[in-house]
Amino acid sequence: MRRNRFFIGMFLVLILLIIVEFYVYANSSVFEGEDERISFVVTGDNLDDWETLKSGAETAALDNKCQVTFLNSPVSAGVEGEIELINRQIYEGAEYVYVASGFYDELYTYIKEQGLKSKVRFVKNGNCDDDKYSIIADDYSMGKDYGKYIIDDGFSGSLYVMYSSDSVNNINFIKGLEESLEGSDVYLKRELVTMDDSSLINHIYNIYRSGLYSGMILLDANVLDCAMSLGIDQKSGFAIYGVDDRQAAVYYLDSGSIQALACKDDYTMGYLAVKAVLDNGDKVSDEGVPLYYIINKEQIYSEEYEKILFPFVK
Repeated sequence: MRRNRFFIGMFLVLILLIIVEFYVYANSSVFEGEDERISFVVTGDNLDDWETLKSGAETAALDNKCQVTFLNSPVSAGVEGEIELINRQIYEGAEYVYVASGFYDELYTYIKEQGLKSKVRFVKNGNCDDDKYSIIADDYSMGKDYGKYIIDDGFSGSLYVMYSSDSVNNINFIKGLEESLEGSDVYLKRELVTMDDSSLINHIYNIYRSGLYSGMILLDANVLDCAMSLGIDQKSGFAIYGVDDRQAAVYYLDSGSIQALACKDDYTMGYLAVKAVLDNGDKVSDEGVPLYYIINKEQIYSEEYEKILFPFVK
């Protein structure tokens, strides 16, 4: 009897160890080299959403003595979750930690106050002017260019701008958008939405059916997905413009569900981040290197954009 209990106990311990190991594996990804150690901390509930950024980083590390580690902090963990992962990576010997933060303002303040700017850099999300060593797409310029695109596209009337986060990315994008549309025949209505998906879908439908607006600009994945679930026909005269970096958004564009898409070049940002460390910590100049794109359906499979939008297709 005691022997059976012993084996049952050992079996339960083994199962527990397997579960713990699986959780760690599922929430981190390591590309191993030899000397330099670079960690990426990203915010989100699914590390797969960062595959393109990771692919760019791993490509830069491929032929060099470099180890790249990706870890994701759940959105529910807040800035504290990001800080915990950053400090752990530094303690474990990472030369540099790049952060794609979901809580940029709070984290940037913490990094400055703790004197960590020499070790911690930002990638993708944030203010371009805050840190010359970070690799950040210019949301203000992207918004400004999108406004110009919309005018050149022949749009006129009222546009409903909807977003579910008042992140620094969205705020900067809207500033650029408003500036470029000032004095034009395009009028903007802004709304930060905080409702559940079911209510949001109904809200978007009511805006569409009201006849007060000629289109929408949707600034993040959740809002865009909710709008797409309605199946609004772009031939109806109600234009939908997306701002999203996911493959799902490229599909929406390819299927004709949205008029155009503004997206960031995650692959290039991941590549430049690692390349900067390999070049003795100096930022690789991204002057002349676009870190965002504004594209329509006809451009998806062009020579210029296909490799950017589908980096895993050889």
